[in-house]
Amino acid sequence: MQNIGLAGIPQIVSAVYTLSGDAYIPNVELLFVVFAVCGSAAALVLNFIAPQLNMKVPTPFPEDADSAPADSAEVSPQHLGKSSYAVLQDDI
Repeated sequence: MQNIGLAGIPQIVSAVYTLSGDAYIPNVELLFVVFAVCGSAAALVLNFIAPQLNMKVPTPFPEDADSAPADSAEVSPQHLGKSSYAVLQDDI
């Protein structure tokens, strides 16, 4: 999706520039304002419809934070699943 945007947006800008008589102002600048408004609106809509997708700092081991091992190499299977994310290791 990002590559489509990187390939398509310059072509759209070039077409608007050419159609506006080789002038950036006002049409090309208005195009960028429209892109900014659409991006901001999409971000707000995503925050309202799916707040669980927001980046949050996980709180490790909320029930027994004092008994949790400090080194991630010493995490036992009983501690997995108690934090917001699990650390996958080969030796467990």
